[in-house]
Amino acid sequence: MIIISMDSHTELVANLKPFLPHKWHGEFDEGEVLARRYFSKVIDSFGPFVAAGNNLSEVGFTALPDSGRPLAVEEYVRPLPINERLAMIDADGVAAEFITPFIGAFSNERDFLHECTMAYHRYFENYVSAAPFRFTGSTVANLICGIGTVLEEIEDAYKHGLRAISLPGKVSLASRELPIYNSRYYDPVWAALAERKMAAIFHAGFGREKPLLRWHGTIWPWSTTGKAEPGWELLVQRDILVGEHEYLTYLLAGGVAERFPDLRIGILESGTQWIAPLVKEIDTFWRSQALARVMQSYRGELSPMEQWHRQFFVTSFFAQDEVELRHTLGVGNMMWGSDLPHVEGTYPKSRQHLAELFAGVPREEVEAIVGMNAARVMNFDVAKLAKTPAAKLS
Repeated sequence: MIIISMDSHTELVANLKPFLPHKWHGEFDEGEVLARRYFSKVIDSFGPFVAAGNNLSEVGFTALPDSGRPLAVEEYVRPLPINERLAMIDADGVAAEFITPFIGAFSNERDFLHECTMAYHRYFENYVSAAPFRFTGSTVANLICGIGTVLEEIEDAYKHGLRAISLPGKVSLASRELPIYNSRYYDPVWAALAERKMAAIFHAGFGREKPLLRWHGTIWPWSTTGKAEPGWELLVQRDILVGEHEYLTYLLAGGVAERFPDLRIGILESGTQWIAPLVKEIDTFWRSQALARVMQSYRGELSPMEQWHRQFFVTSFFAQDEVELRHTLGVGNMMWGSDLPHVEGTYPKSRQHLAELFAGVPREEVEAIVGMNAARVMNFDVAKLAKTPAAKLS
């Protein structure tokens, strides 16, 4: 069986300095300090809660598997050389990975953020050069730099082997001035992705695509006065984990998938239980409008439910209560991810986790969810993956 992780990561801040113009090295160092500081706050906030046996599914997130690894900042920070990574995924039975950049260096400087994205493309191509057919991933699209710059980033990412862009779930976490995702403002982005068979993905947590999402209570959107307001910590924590779901509403309502049929849209490590109710809700409003024949802003021939099943996918390490969602979200719309190298993921017990998770599920459905869906959407070469040590474990 070919297993592909559709949710893997770099270390906390990938070392882009060898690929970044020297003028930005100081900014990079400062941004790395901020990234470590903010992420340590996340560990401090979630660590005791998880250690006490609380279940994150209570807030719409996926219940965490037991990897047997300690929840410590150092586990996220240390670099993972490609040879070590290959040995880890082979031992774990994973033939290929979709890698998203983790947090990266924080900054408000637009030119710096753009340069980091372009440097990441060169970093990624160099990093996976030992086995490029086993890896693809996403880049960070910097919406605050303007659509023209984003289009440049998409083209360059594609040339370097990346097949998706990471976008903020709340555009307000990139800029206060940006329109929401049903706006035709983004049509050039969707068109560029669709032309290249690339995906737009949305991933919970901190990231360079969300420069305003910070553990800092005196800045917008947590404060408009420059002073910390009551409860800002709760609001930041919520947005980190489950607070960005609004993008799915606007994408479906705006018929983005209908208008760009070759576009693929992915939801990564953001929980799953919330998706079906939201799609059904928007679908109900769409059917109401369709029956009344009052919707004139676009064709509206494809219902939100049909848009979901044709072009959306969700990726998770999955918990037992999410396996049955394949009957509503669709077998072809679900993809598994190990979350490597993060300790809340399934490494080094991925094979064991999958065997227990999908016990009793038809083999063809399991094969689709754990590998074949990812191979289809990301155009992995299945024949080559079948020859990897990982694929030969089963």
